[in-house]
Amino acid sequence: MVTVVSNTHEKGAKGDGEDGVPSPPPTGPGVPEQGDEGAGEAGLRVGLTEYLAGNLHPLSHGNYESLREFMQAGITAEMVMFAVDQAAAKGARNWAYVQAILDRWIVAGVKTLGDAKARDDEFRRQKARQPNGRGVRTDAQLKAGWFAARAAELENGEGST
Repeated sequence: MVTVVSNTHEKGAKGDGEDGVPSPPPTGPGVPEQGDEGAGEAGLRVGLTEYLAGNLHPLSHGNYESLREFMQAGITAEMVMFAVDQAAAKGARNWAYVQAILDRWIVAGVKTLGDAKARDDEFRRQKARQPNGRGVRTDAQLKAGWFAARAAELENGEGST
């Protein structure tokens, strides 16, 4: 994890760093909105901060620093929004849940939104193959599995006492 030493949130500090990662949401007239003509990358960054503010509990300055680190590591604004959507679908509207999703993507080598969506699709397919659809076996399933394994051992002459 990269540690950021400078505090970009001091009075008089510049809003967005040269790395293009959003600071807490800017205020005032003339701030470009996502989708504004000519807003480009700046509009997307502002759109991300508004998206985070509208879909998660309020973020601290430390959360924004963590976001900055993720984006420096190659996570895009679209990927962050997708992670927020995944967290919200699970009822988790906090940065810690989103951060865990982003951490898993970095470890797995996910580089694009397409990669993230493919990983999510594969996860859903694997989950659907689980006995009860939640990826957790019930007591009855565990017992049935144990009895089946024990019966196979006894048929093969193993484990007889």
